[in-house]
Amino acid sequence: MRLILLIMIMLNISYGDKLTHKQEKAVDAYYVKYKFEWEYIIKDVYKAHIEQTFIKGTVSNRRYITAAIHFLESRGGMPKYLSNIHVRKDGSVSIDCGDYGISTDTFAHITKSNRPTSNKAIDYCYALKNDKELSHSIMMRVLDVAEERYTGRGYSSKELGRKMANYYNTGRDKYIGTYYLEYIALVKLFKEVL
Repeated sequence: MRLILLIMIMLNISYGDKLTHKQEKAVDAYYVKYKFEWEYIIKDVYKAHIEQTFIKGTVSNRRYITAAIHFLESRGGMPKYLSNIHVRKDGSVSIDCGDYGISTDTFAHITKSNRPTSNKAIDYCYALKNDKELSHSIMMRVLDVAEERYTGRGYSSKELGRKMANYYNTGRDKYIGTYYLEYIALVKLFKEVL
């Protein structure tokens, strides 16, 4: 067993690289769905937004993850995807806004502001929707945190991307939901179309 672990470390193989059969089927289904959306639903103007994000991500070697986040969170800026409201039990509100689906709570945390009230959350959301550079820089800061968190733990580049995508969506280490599977499907798609 120790010899196997030593070989895995030397070859940079991670336990988490392999997907289960059920996860692979889910990735394939997401791939078909997103390929259809890319070819028939998403307009060229929104595709161009995703391509610009892909190009911007090249600078930091994060082109696939930034493009995937842009696609998953707003389909390239399509208006119906630009906000998602969450009302907590205590009545406070958090809104996922802008091209990258940044939570108003995340915005407040990164800009060192107080947790937003309903009115402040709307103001933050307005800023995230209208200031594309601000929205992009906050997304990159969240990805910086995720990368620092997972680098040096022996993850392969594939697993690191999945972990970062999951962290971006959930803020947690444990895989929650299907966001990371959707990310894998989009990387597969973007390798073909971008």
